[in-house]
Amino acid sequence: MLAAAARAAARASGASAATVWRAAASSAPRVADHIVTVHLVLPSGERRALRGLEGDGLLPLLVENADSLVDAANAHAVPPVALSPAGRGAADAVVEVPNEVVATMAPAGAEEEAAVAELAARVKPNSRLASAVTLRRSFDGATLALAELRPWATL
Repeated sequence: MLAAAARAAARASGASAATVWRAAASSAPRVADHIVTVHLVLPSGERRALRGLEGDGLLPLLVENADSLVDAANAHAVPPVALSPAGRGAADAVVEVPNEVVATMAPAGAEEEAAVAELAARVKPNSRLASAVTLRRSFDGATLALAELRPWATL
């Protein structure tokens, strides 16, 4: 059906059907155009590249990759995602976002700042809850640091 439409458009414009077909095929959105890669620095200093789709939350991406984010050399390592102070059973993580990316985000509210302070071992001005971070094109290639958590403080 699309080939017939390309032939009809080619006849109307005087271009070849192949040219019209390529133009139509190249304008279609692809999943690859919406992939965002972030580089995550673990508390141990190791780096991991994570890929998600634009518009997805950072927290589900961390939960999906939680096994690869635990320091394998340290048997007593704290998992990257812990229970949030927001409520028992709600998981969250704290990430340190680069300043140039923080500038494009909405400012953290008082509730988020309190949750970050309760969950993270060290709080910095650019610390954010992973549940409050949505992947955007401006994040592509950015390096985020996963903060060390204090999950025992939320029990």
